[in-house]
Amino acid sequence: MKRFLLICMMAICGGLNMVADEIGVSNVVYIQPEGTTTISINLSNQKTNYVSFQMDLYLPSGFTLNRAGCSLSSRFAYDDQELTIGKQANGAYRLTSTSFTLSPIRGTDGTLLTISVTAGAEAVSGTAQIRNIRFATSESEKIIMGDTDFYICIMVPKFKVDDVAREYGEENPSFTYTMTDGELEGAPSLTTTATKTSAVGTYEITASRGTIVGHYEATNGTLTITKAPLTATAGNYTIIQGEPLPAFVVTCSGFKNNETASVLSQQPVASCEATSMSEPGTYDIIVSGGDATNYDFTYAKGTLTILEPPVTVKAMNITMTYGDAVPALGYETEGGTLRGVPTLTCSATSASPVGTYPIKVSVGSVSNSNVTYVDGTLTIVAAPLVITSKNYTVFRDETIPQFEAVYSGFKNNEDESVLSQLPTFQCAATSTAESGTYPIYVSGAAAPNYFILYLEGSLTIVPVLRGDVNSDNKVNIADVTRLVNIILKKN
Repeated sequence: MKRFLLICMMAICGGLNMVADEIGVSNVVYIQPEGTTTISINLSNQKTNYVSFQMDLYLPSGFTLNRAGCSLSSRFAYDDQELTIGKQANGAYRLTSTSFTLSPIRGTDGTLLTISVTAGAEAVSGTAQIRNIRFATSESEKIIMGDTDFYICIMVPKFKVDDVAREYGEENPSFTYTMTDGELEGAPSLTTTATKTSAVGTYEITASRGTIVGHYEATNGTLTITKAPLTATAGNYTIIQGEPLPAFVVTCSGFKNNETASVLSQQPVASCEATSMSEPGTYDIIVSGGDATNYDFTYAKGTLTILEPPVTVKAMNITMTYGDAVPALGYETEGGTLRGVPTLTCSATSASPVGTYPIKVSVGSVSNSNVTYVDGTLTIVAAPLVITSKNYTVFRDETIPQFEAVYSGFKNNEDESVLSQLPTFQCAATSTAESGTYPIYVSGAAAPNYFILYLEGSLTIVPVLRGDVNSDNKVNIADVTRLVNIILKKN
C-alpha cells in the first residue's frame, strides 16, 4: 500500500496573525514512503531587518534531511547569506544563515527557506519540531522566537479500478481508476484476460505497478461483457391470391468476430397467419424463437402482400373511313374476372383527318385492385373519291372542248375545293382526227383524306354532213346512217 507524507503545521506559538515575528510551516506536501518531499519554512516578519538566523530541526524516527535539497528562498533577496546545515549530537539538524556584510533579510511574510526530507523504509508518522529559533539584527540585537511543531503523517495511496461494461465482440474500453486515498506518483498498469472473442460474462481488471513509485494499495475492477444485439428480420414477399405461400427466410444481422448463424443455439423462425386463399391485403410475418450465448435477439417483422389475380383490360383497335361516324368503342379482358366496366374515350370524330388516335381506357366503375389498362388505336383511313371525265361529242373539224371532271365520294359536305392538286386530262383526238370515239384519261389529282380512283370519259368525233349529193343530186345514204348510229350509241 502506497503512503503519502502529509505535512501538517502545528504551530505552538499561535497563528500567523500574531504581532510578534515567528517561524511556521504552512504547506501540506505528499510524499511516498522511501520518497522525498520539500517543506517550506515561513517567516512572519513585521518590519525588522534581520541579518542572520539559527534554528534546530528535529525529525520523527526514520526521516532524514537532504542537505543538497535545502536552500534559502530568493523571495527575500539575499545578498551574501548562505545556508549551513549541521548535525547535533542530540540528532537535531542545525540550520544557520549569516551575512558577513550585514546584508538584511528583506521582506515580510513568506518562505524563508525550503528543506528536503526523505522518509526511510522504517519511517513512521510523528511530530517534527523547530527549536532554538534565534534571529539577529544588524545592530547585534538577538531575537528569540517561539518553538514550532508540525506533524509528519505517512499515508498509503489507495485506488480502485473502475468497473466497466462492453458488448460481446467489441474492443475493450480504456480502463480507468479512482483514487480513494492519497495521490499516486506514476500510473498503474490495468489489464484483463478478456478479448473481443471472449464470451459473455465477468472478467477481472487487474492493477499492477506500471510506473507507480513507492507503495500503494489497489482494488481490482470488473469488466462485464454483455450480449451483443442481433436483429432477426423476416423478408417481404408478394404473391397472387391462390399461389402457394413462399418459404419465409429469416436474416440475422449484427454478428461479431466474423461469426454466422452457425453459432446460434436455436435458429429464429418466421410465421404468418395468412394462407394462399386469404383475402388480398398485407399480413405481418412474425419472427421469434432465436437463442445464442453471446447475442440478445431483437425481431423485425416482414410483410406478406397478397394481390388479386391480375386482369388486363385492352381497348380494341378499330378502323374507320374518313368522314364516317365513329364506331362503338370496345374492350377485351385477359386474366381474372373484371368487376365493373372501364371507361373508353377517343378524341376522333367523323371530321378528324386521316391518322391514328389513341383509344384511352381508364378505371370507370372497375373495382379490381390489380388491373392493367392497355390503350388501343382508332385508325382513320382515306375515303375513296372517284373522278370521271365528262363525255363529249363534236363534229369533225370542231375545236376540242375544255374537259371537266365529275366527282363522286366527297365526305363532310366537301367539294373539289379540298383538292390540293386538280386532275389533268389526256385525249389523243384532235379537231382533225378521223370520226370515231376517243378515251379521255384522268390523272394527277390529290387531296388529303382521300384516295382517288379514276374513270375515263370519251370524246366522240362525228363526220360533218355537208349536203353533198351525187351526180344525180341525191344525199349519200351511207353517211347519214353512220351518223345516226353514233348518236344513238352515245345516247
